[in-house]
Amino acid sequence: MYEILKKNGDSLEKINSYQVDSWVRVVSPNEQEISFLTEKFNLPRDFFSDLLDIDEIARFEPDDNSFLMVIRIPVCDDINGESNYYTIPIGVIVVFGQCIITVSYKDNDIINSFINIKKRVMDLENRFVSILQIINRTVNLYITYLKHIRQRSIILEKEFEKNQRNESLIKLYSIEKTLINYRTSLRTNLTMVSKMQRSKFFGLTDDEKELLEDVIVDLNQAVDMAERYSDIMNELMNFFSSIINNNLNRVMKLLTAITIIIAVPTLVASIYGMNVDLPFRDSPHAFMFVMIISFLATILVAVIFFLRKWL
Repeated sequence: MYEILKKNGDSLEKINSYQVDSWVRVVSPNEQEISFLTEKFNLPRDFFSDLLDIDEIARFEPDDNSFLMVIRIPVCDDINGESNYYTIPIGVIVVFGQCIITVSYKDNDIINSFINIKKRVMDLENRFVSILQIINRTVNLYITYLKHIRQRSIILEKEFEKNQRNESLIKLYSIEKTLINYRTSLRTNLTMVSKMQRSKFFGLTDDEKELLEDVIVDLNQAVDMAERYSDIMNELMNFFSSIINNNLNRVMKLLTAITIIIAVPTLVASIYGMNVDLPFRDSPHAFMFVMIISFLATILVAVIFFLRKWL
């Protein structure tokens, strides 16, 4: 599906046919739409097919009359009442002197925000500023999601401290994987933007250079947040692993002590079960003597274990 939008004051409106300085918004295009767009704007087919790879890294690729910029953006889906955070690549294609094209294979909040929020529309006349707006919106969404993830991890941490259920630990592990994914995606975005800053391909004005520097500062902040939260989560998982191992050791220690204590009366009973001459063999109170000896020996071993804090 694709639609063409044109800036009208403080908002964007759909138009029926292509115009200069318009925005072509492409979402999950089929083969027919890809063929039409590549022929219409003389674009390499790779500009569209590369985005099918969910692991496509952030980069920019110049061509004769256009260039492609790939950005990894955060996405949040609600699955059975649980937020599922991950990242996907989107493509921003600038056709020199004509228009800007955004390509994504999943509807997302980054692109939709330019349509749904008035007075924050894309600057379609200055396409490089449009790119910076998309990157800046992406960084802000990363930071928002990172804060949500951190709050979620705090809640799960308290839940695990109370009940130590496997479900809480699995959810914490899922958050740790998300943070690693965020950290990697943000780093590739930062690398790509840094290359844009060093490149002479864009011919930036002083104002555009200043905007780009602001975006890089925000990206560095997001990377720092992702790394810090990821390190905290890693230490938290190691801490919980130590707690689980310590609890397991305590249980094994208790079971071993109980096994040894139970073995004492078993040993006494085994001895008196031998077919040899033993003390009190002919006494009518032999059974009582054996029980008293077993009980006293068991109590003695239990007291020794308790005093040595083995129980």
